[in-house]
Parts: sequence; C-alpha cells; structure tokens
Amino acid sequence: MPGTLAKSKSTAKELRARAGRMLYDLLGGRPPSRAYSEKIVSYSERCVFVGVPKVASTSLLRHFHALHLLADGVVESAPLPELLKRHPEAARFTRFGFVRNPWSRLLSCYRDKIEGGGRDPHFKLATYHGLSPAMSFDAFVRWVHSSPDGQDARADRHWMSQHRFFDAGDASTMDFIGRFERLESDLAGISTRLGFPAKPLTERLNASGPGNYRRFYTNETAALVAERYAVDIRAFGYVF
Repeated sequence: MPGTLAKSKSTAKELRARAGRMLYDLLGGRPPSRAYSEKIVSYSERCVFVGVPKVASTSLLRHFHALHLLADGVVESAPLPELLKRHPEAARFTRFGFVRNPWSRLLSCYRDKIEGGGRDPHFKLATYHGLSPAMSFDAFVRWVHSSPDGQDARADRHWMSQHRFFDAGDASTMDFIGRFERLESDLAGISTRLGFPAKPLTERLNASGPGNYRRFYTNETAALVAERYAVDIRAFGYVF
C-alpha cells in the first residue's frame, strides 16, 4: 500500500510536470520580462537608488533604511521608466546604482536560486523550462546562454543583463555606477557626494571573495558568459 501510494504521487507529479511543459509550448514560452528590482526615491536627498539583483541590493536597501534615507522616500520595484512616470520630479534627481562582474554574478545566481533547489523560497524554479535543482553550473551557464528563458526578453531578473535596470526609456543616463568589487569605497563616495553619512554596510548578504568565481569556469563556459553578457562587459569594463 505505501509503495502504491508513493508511485501514485510520483505519477501525479510527472503528469503535472508534463502538463506544465505542454502549457509552456502552447503559450510559446514566458511573457516578456521587465527589469523589476529594488529602487528608492528619496525626496530629501533628491536621489534615486536603482538596485540590481545579485549586486548586494538587499544589503544596500537595509543600509539606506538604517540611515533613514526612506523617511520621506518610497521603495518600489517597478522598472525605471514606470518609476519616473509615477514620480516625475525624480527625473531631475541624482541616479545611482552598482554593478558586478558578470561571471561572478551568474555564479552567485546559480548558488542562490538553482543549486540543490536554491536558498530562496520565493524563487519558483519550475517556472523556467529546462531548469533543474540537480543541474551542474556548466549546464546552467549553457542554459542561460542558449535557452529562450535565459535571454533578456524572457529572463528572470536575477540573470537579466545589468544594463537593463538602468534604462530609463529615454536618452537620460545614470549619474553614478559603482562596483560590487569595491562596494565599500564606492558607497562612501556616492554617500559623500549626496550628503548623507558615509557609513560602512552593517551586513553583506551572500558575499563571495573577489576572484573566487574563476575556478568554477571552464574556457568554454567563460566564453559563453562573455557572449551572453557582452553589452554589460563592454559598458562596465569587466574582464574575466
């Protein structure tokens, strides 16, 4: 009896997975992706912080909250063009954000969202056709490079290209883009520029040391990331 019940549950799970794949094919894949991320509009400091997933965005949000930057501000996740439509005055504010080495960021994404089912209970792995908690990092890199759901048009925000989050839908640009690799010093620089306390981060979640990512790549997978994130690499001056 227990064996029959287990087999029945397994069969039901397989049928649901098959139905999910059929629905995916019927609908032609996922709908277009949009650059959702944590953003802060501060009216007192006249600035807009644009977070990028897997670039210490949660740590930075908590840091700014501790500085009371949110006292008269708002936190939203809408793409930047929508945010500026809701807060037109913010179009004249100083915009800043941070970026990360694409090879390092993708490894962080794999560890946090994919490996062993991921550490994020809010991330729905089964939503993406072809992803599996058992897949290797090499397989994940190939999936991001070649799968329709790996491309920016359908990508989850955690592996979407970083430049997409800074696109305001017009000719305007960011005023300051710091680097994850020198987060403390760049954070101090923009803090001083904007006139709020240049305090160190109180915590840094999911941090990994500089250079650690390289040993997880082969020549092939490093080249695939270089191709997939060519715009980010060119725009922000990164090398493997």
